[in-house]
Amino acid sequence: MVSNNKDGSACHSSLMVPDPLPPPLCGHSAPLKRRGYRLVCTVCGSFWDRDFAQADFCYSEEYPAARRHFNAGIGALKVATLRRWLQVLAVDVSQLCVCEVGFGGGFCLAELSKISRLAFGIEAVSANIEHAVSLGATPERVFNAAQLPDKLSHTVDLWLFQDAFEHLPSPDKFMQWIKNSSAPEAQLLIVAPQAQSFSDRLLGRLWPHRLPDHRFHWSLPGLVEFCGRYDFQLKQSFSPVKKLSLVIVAAHILHKFGIKEGRRILEWVPALPLYFNLGELGLLLCLSPQGRHEA
Repeated sequence: MVSNNKDGSACHSSLMVPDPLPPPLCGHSAPLKRRGYRLVCTVCGSFWDRDFAQADFCYSEEYPAARRHFNAGIGALKVATLRRWLQVLAVDVSQLCVCEVGFGGGFCLAELSKISRLAFGIEAVSANIEHAVSLGATPERVFNAAQLPDKLSHTVDLWLFQDAFEHLPSPDKFMQWIKNSSAPEAQLLIVAPQAQSFSDRLLGRLWPHRLPDHRFHWSLPGLVEFCGRYDFQLKQSFSPVKKLSLVIVAAHILHKFGIKEGRRILEWVPALPLYFNLGELGLLLCLSPQGRHEA
């Protein structure tokens, strides 16, 4: 899935995509339709972003800084957002083994390590792993995405993807690995940019989720069907409203347009809380009886 360079950066080897592009990650074999920068699956509406799909991308040590992963104020907002989602979905993690995939700065993982029965984490950036451990995540339960064991030491009750599923270069392989490490009644919580959402259609190339590391965008039906192939069935969908701040918004704008010199401006941006959703889907899926038997 991911390989590490000598400098510690993580690269998706599969991001070197030939022209023409391969079939979409949703797995449908119907012809793709070109709509501007989108190469759209005509079955489910998921799409390749042609501006980024054929470019190599590495998660360097600069990546966390550009996304403000280590900012404590931003981390607190992310924790508050996760707590709200779990409350809305009536998911009590106190007796669950949880695994957060793509945990970024690790603030939510550290919180999960305190409030859940057991918490694992998976990340592609070594700096993020080190930061999560410094916040209280258990070192033996945090893994580099390029060095995963065949199975985790404990089966997982809740898999958590907070803006991470869209980063997977080989979601089919990863979903099979998830299924093999899942508890009989495992659940899967996914928050991700939604292809064909109102903001996607309205903003086009200016959509905030159009980034070099977001080469494929999932539609809601496409993602639900894909997870169903691994026996995770939709239990509930929700609107994942996030508690953010002007600092987060400004940081993402600077990152999107590659304005490194503007990071100093962030020190002067007020940390006012904002609540909004810019075209993201929220799904809670559960392992079906058939999947429980096979797992």
